[in-house]
Amino acid sequence: MVVESGQKLIRHLGGPRDGFEEFYDLHEDPIERTNIAAHADKQVLESRKRLDAFREAASEAATRVPKEQIEKMDRDTENALRALGYIR
Repeated sequence: MVVESGQKLIRHLGGPRDGFEEFYDLHEDPIERTNIAAHADKQVLESRKRLDAFREAASEAATRVPKEQIEKMDRDTENALRALGYIR
């Protein structure tokens, strides 16, 4: 998810809605009732670029967590961090 300048892009990852995107103009629709992704191509494209750049940076950073640090955490914490993409 990326929120910027009153706009919000949500990309579903996994599950039955994998890859599905929602886009909202939070100024006009603050409670996110109307998904305008199909009608806001330019804005969605810009938000996608930011979201993809963030995910790439987070994925790269996840490879830098020392194995010794991972081994010290409990299994639930490790699984949660893996699910969020913070560690690999």
